[in-house]
Amino acid sequence: MIKTESALWPMHIGRGLLVLALFLSCSSLSLANPFCLEGDCEDGVGKMPVPTGGYIVGRFYKGKMSGFAFQMLTEARGKEMFCETNMAMGKVSGVQHCYASQLGAHVFMYPKVNGRTDGRTILVAPNGDVISHKVYESGKEITLELYESDKAAVRDGKTYLLREVIPLLGERRRNRDKRIDAYVKSALWDIPGFKLSGGSLLDSSTPNTRVPIKRPPTSPSAIMPSTPKPKKPDQK
Repeated sequence: MIKTESALWPMHIGRGLLVLALFLSCSSLSLANPFCLEGDCEDGVGKMPVPTGGYIVGRFYKGKMSGFAFQMLTEARGKEMFCETNMAMGKVSGVQHCYASQLGAHVFMYPKVNGRTDGRTILVAPNGDVISHKVYESGKEITLELYESDKAAVRDGKTYLLREVIPLLGERRRNRDKRIDAYVKSALWDIPGFKLSGGSLLDSSTPNTRVPIKRPPTSPSAIMPSTPKPKKPDQK
């Protein structure tokens, strides 16, 4: 019997999640990196390298990235993953949403805690179907301790996305610094089968066009205007 594409997805998942684990291994790392590739990595929007390969763009406050951020992650064979992430004082906080280009799928995953996977990992196929929902606690999978079957876990995974994750992503997107939009890939922004209210990308009509983030002026006189000299009183 010939297997359909949907029947082959479980095999794709097994290979794909290994790659996802490699991509997201930097999730628990602090971005205390002294290298600013572009922009203002002190008090503005800037771009920094990710230790495992790729870069992250976000809003910095006193040298720490906070709020909505976009990541482009790469691995040795040139495969890419695009992620929208919430940062808190330079560290990943809460659920991440990523688009895995090698699978054409979307993945929702929580950052590792002390090097161990913790929380839910949900995979959405290109047609919008939730095809995998795994739950981890301190690095151990406990899915079947919580659900009677994988099908029951998948059903609850879709409910969890609709009730918890999608509204949260929408709120993050609405509050983002729109200067980050020029880097965000449209494949990440649109999630098949789910509708978000976070607004569209500023450059959605020209996704390949990117305006570089300008560095702030470094001259003290450019940052702080000189104090005007007091005017002399009119002499009669």
